[in-house]
Amino acid sequence: MLRLRHIYFIVSFLVCALVTGCVERGQAAGSAGPAEVLLKIDARQTKSAEDYYGIHSIRVYAYKSGSTDEKAVGYAYFPNIDRPGPYLCPIQIGDETSGMQFPCDLDFVVIINDDCIYPEAALDESTVLGAIDSRTFSTLAPYSGTAFVPMCNERVTGGAVNSNNFSFTVYGETGRTQIIPIDVKRCISRLTLSLKKNGESTITVTGVTLEKGPKEAPLALKTDLINGTSEYFAENEDGSSVILSDTDVILSDGEQTIAEASILPNPYGSENADTYIREDNSSYDDSGKTYRLNIDYTIERGGITVQKAKTVYFPSVPANSHINVSGTISDMIQDVAFNVTVMSWVEHTIDVPAFE
Repeated sequence: MLRLRHIYFIVSFLVCALVTGCVERGQAAGSAGPAEVLLKIDARQTKSAEDYYGIHSIRVYAYKSGSTDEKAVGYAYFPNIDRPGPYLCPIQIGDETSGMQFPCDLDFVVIINDDCIYPEAALDESTVLGAIDSRTFSTLAPYSGTAFVPMCNERVTGGAVNSNNFSFTVYGETGRTQIIPIDVKRCISRLTLSLKKNGESTITVTGVTLEKGPKEAPLALKTDLINGTSEYFAENEDGSSVILSDTDVILSDGEQTIAEASILPNPYGSENADTYIREDNSSYDDSGKTYRLNIDYTIERGGITVQKAKTVYFPSVPANSHINVSGTISDMIQDVAFNVTVMSWVEHTIDVPAFE
């Protein structure tokens, strides 16, 4: 397999082919393959241009549009990535014996960091689209800033060809390499809990637990998760609680990060214990599918210690988002107000170095 840094030398020749090719669009190459496609994969990273090590492998598939149980008509794997993106990945569609008819509509699946999926997905060139769709991952782990996380291109349910970042028309033009741009984003989200105190008391956070929410999520990103299968979500308390922190943290007047984690996306959200809303703001009566964060803490003053707890309900959590939970604990009030914001995961544009 090619190391990605070698791809750029190949790309320089492919770009020349784009410039010198003289076949007009719509003039098919005929029934015999192959067709050459260059995927321009944009996967912006977590920190800065100097820290792009959030990606280390790319696997791409091309399937006949709408097929779920047929072998891919195009496949490529790029391990050991050691430079920033965007990534230019050539993929061959069909071969001399495939009898591919061009132009044709194809479904492209791009999976980044698939070896970070747990349990191991064991994907290879023989994997059919249905097998990718059936893969789920379940992980809630500490966030390290440069953590490798699975990424995939999103498909829009019922989206038209060339408009949903998944299905594209391949023209198979003789002497011309077709460029297809695909945006890829993380299949998981990031959670940060930050707290500070107000008052003279000693306030100590004794534990943080995340409850409910999905117990697993599909690998291949889909926008229609609400109408997905019910087993994506935990229906009871068993196995749905995860301790994010059990170390005592004494709060100061300044904001402190108490816990960070990678969490699964969840289309269900809630504003409080009694009102639950879907991502589209419509109400529903199943209260067991939203995330809730339980924060245990103590307030000590004048030799008297009071144990208290606060539950924070999350809104819907889209994939590739950053959920910031912040609050100030005061010894002067009975309740604690928290602010929960959901924003896009921090992204930075990375300049591509010149070809060497």
